[in-house]
Amino acid sequence: MVNDGYERSTINRHLATLRRALRLAAKWRIVDRVPSVELLSGENQREFVLARELESDYFDVCPEFLRNWAQFALETGMRRKELRSLKWADVHVHPVGKARRGYIHVRGTKSKNSKRNLSLTATAQMVLLRQRQISQCEHVFVMDGDHSKPASISAVNHCHERVREVLGLPAEFVLHSLRHTFGTRLGEAGADAFTIMRIMGHSSITVSQRYVHPTPETMENAFVALELAALKADEVEKARESLQFSLQSNPLPKE
Repeated sequence: MVNDGYERSTINRHLATLRRALRLAAKWRIVDRVPSVELLSGENQREFVLARELESDYFDVCPEFLRNWAQFALETGMRRKELRSLKWADVHVHPVGKARRGYIHVRGTKSKNSKRNLSLTATAQMVLLRQRQISQCEHVFVMDGDHSKPASISAVNHCHERVREVLGLPAEFVLHSLRHTFGTRLGEAGADAFTIMRIMGHSSITVSQRYVHPTPETMENAFVALELAALKADEVEKARESLQFSLQSNPLPKE
């Protein structure tokens, strides 16, 4: 705790907002230069990951509207504001082109990278089907008591906190943990940092790299893949040379 009881993370959020405002002021030529605004070090980051063995217990206690929200967050890694803003016009259940799955279009809430398309898993499609049966407006996720209005993030958050208390889970398990869990699972599945950045809509690859933890096995497999690629390239070159020799030795008849 620092400065009148405020957490470092809270202070850093305000400092980041100030830095952004100053940069915009410079861009709009309101100020001549942007002073340096340094964030505080030692900020505690929420690193809670929902273990798969706890997932079913969590969903069993969740009311339906929270369960659908949480499942969709775990299947897509979307931010809370992105989930709230998701509309039926953004849902495309039929594959396009050579794609094998439908997708949703995320309008984006932060950087230019936050605007993206996400493939729909079978679980995500089931959530959409359940929501389609109750939603009475253009939004996918709606209020618990009024299905004609978009969901309230604060209401979802309060419900999550009550479920967390019932299960005796740590306070570090917040709604954002669902997105963090998704990113962690992507990394465990072998997704590289650039892929994670595109899927999660990160502003830079630096944020995405925290989810990538190469093991000795994955690093060894990288060398194996490199070696196989080299062998394949060598085989292609030999085949090309063999074809050229064959054509020179046995020229095609002229028409």
